[in-house]
Amino acid sequence: MNNIKKTLLVCLSVLSLNSFADTPTKVNSCYLTQNSIRFSQPATSVHGALQDNSFYEDFRGVCLESLSELNVQLKMAFDEWKYGNHNSAVMRLHNALKDSANKVAFDSIDVPPHTATSIINSYRISEKVKDSIQKNLPDRRLGLQVEFMMLTELINIVNWANTNLDNPYYRNVVDTYISFGNNFSSMNYFNDYLGKVKQLSIKYLRSYQKVKEALASNKVELDVAHSFASAAKETLQQSVYRRQFCAGLNGLDHIMRLTESFQCGQAQIPSYRQVNIVRSTMSKVEREISVVRVGRSSCY
Repeated sequence: MNNIKKTLLVCLSVLSLNSFADTPTKVNSCYLTQNSIRFSQPATSVHGALQDNSFYEDFRGVCLESLSELNVQLKMAFDEWKYGNHNSAVMRLHNALKDSANKVAFDSIDVPPHTATSIINSYRISEKVKDSIQKNLPDRRLGLQVEFMMLTELINIVNWANTNLDNPYYRNVVDTYISFGNNFSSMNYFNDYLGKVKQLSIKYLRSYQKVKEALASNKVELDVAHSFASAAKETLQQSVYRRQFCAGLNGLDHIMRLTESFQCGQAQIPSYRQVNIVRSTMSKVEREISVVRVGRSSCY
């Protein structure tokens, strides 16, 4: 009987140790690195089964329908905001982005339209902004102003991606991708297309620069900087020529690590100083990406 008790005590001790062993990881994990919004991601293997043109055309149609509905909701939200229904306007745009993101989620498309990826990025950013405002901006009226500004800016990015990338290039990108006799380097629109992808990534960074002064809280601004840097990084990584932007990608990683250390670490400097460091770093990284000459290798 004593041996049984001893065995039970040992087992309980092991279980206790195991449970405590998990605690530091949970305590030290940074909320900025936790992605609570899950969507399917594009296939990364070039050896995946090729789809025919109709498969991509159908998905492109879904993207256009989602964007059209998003713009309808944007116009309605502007009217609501104009007539003082601020909470309704913000909720309308949040719900519209969420519905669009769910519709354009993808898991078997190697070359997704930038409309789809920008919708998903915009929804993720909007959710991070909403959570950050709830935690760090107790003035609800002020918080609604910040959210509405951010949501309209994010939808503008989606429209830009559709107009400047998918409308002129997507069909040619798909045709090149599924044609065995061609490859990306032989595209006659190669430099133009890569230049627009670069511009889309920069657009996320410039949108942050555009709204930073109006974010009303240092902590909210750091969360927004992290989200926009992440979206810019994902945009560059979608390109098969992403090695050209390795300096910019490293810089975006650095921005995210900075904001994580400021928001979740023990940085003993004032929050306004943290914001200034992130702002200057963001400007530097934007310049690094801007000067990359598309169509030429810059690093490996």
